[in-house]
Amino acid sequence: MKSFTTLFAATTLLANTAMAADITGLLNTLHGLNLTSLVGAATTVANTTGGARLLSLLENNSSAITLFAPSNAAFAGVNPYFANDPVWLQQALAYHVVPESVDVDSIPTSPDNAIYPTALNDPSVVKHFGEIPQYLGLVKAGNKTLITNQNNWPCIVLKTTSYQNVLIHVISTVIDLPPAMLDALTLPSYPWTANLTTLVALSGTSSDSAIATSKDITIFAPNNQAITDAISHGRISSSPNATTVAALISNHIVNGTILFTGKDQADYTSAGGETITFGKGGAFGYVVYYKGELVANVIQGDIITQNGVLHIIDAVLPEFETNGAAASSAWSSELAAATSTAPPAKRTLGNSRFFRRL
Repeated sequence: MKSFTTLFAATTLLANTAMAADITGLLNTLHGLNLTSLVGAATTVANTTGGARLLSLLENNSSAITLFAPSNAAFAGVNPYFANDPVWLQQALAYHVVPESVDVDSIPTSPDNAIYPTALNDPSVVKHFGEIPQYLGLVKAGNKTLITNQNNWPCIVLKTTSYQNVLIHVISTVIDLPPAMLDALTLPSYPWTANLTTLVALSGTSSDSAIATSKDITIFAPNNQAITDAISHGRISSSPNATTVAALISNHIVNGTILFTGKDQADYTSAGGETITFGKGGAFGYVVYYKGELVANVIQGDIITQNGVLHIIDAVLPEFETNGAAASSAWSSELAAATSTAPPAKRTLGNSRFFRRL
């Protein structure tokens, strides 16, 4: 990565802005914290469109901003293929910036998660409607902060300081970008996928295209034991036909709406056109009901993906019917709301915050 001196030369492209000295002061602060790898990454992206936009956000925004600043040791663990890629670097750096103040002491413990918008809005890795940026999910475990879409390693806050309006948390890891939804369901590198192999085998590839291309999608994924129990109790066949599988899968999906935990119970229409009630309750904090019958606890929630969120549940939603008219109506309503040309504003689903693209 380039030197700190080179970074100052790179930031002269911002010199005509009213607060150009502020970005220099911020970089000085990061350098003083011995975050030379982070400073080098900023150098690499300074002359890219996305990198310049990110630096501009940091220097021209008078509101509170939080920067999760990976240590040098954290950057040392990044695959060199990515560490030397300016596109990946600007995406990663943007995902470490939250346009509000994040008090790590107030981050909840499971089953609740804190969901924040970030500065990441690259459409190649963010598949949302309405120019909504990507989210970051945080949950406390002892003195460690866990990222809801990340592998098992924790994100330890090593030090907290600030520069002007920027709150800086020095952290022990580089936060992973959210995976594609299909990767979140299938790749063995994610620890939770070992508990979804029966679902993946049952569903096959028939729904892959729809899941991969949908925007703002919520999936409730029954774990292995849930499907085994459903088969043993005769609720589903061990070899269901394609029509049954399609209906079953569609009724575990909500299209056009990202449903995070942290909300009271409310009704939603599944992709199959049936009613799902999702919200607080049950043995693990959050439940999914179908037509009033308690059928599933959320045992791992808020796994954030490029195009939505994945919740792992402990039972199969027992619905094999579909209502195409209801599904179409719900989809049209969500699409209209998501693509509205109304002035930018926050929308709240649970404890999530929706923003127009930064």
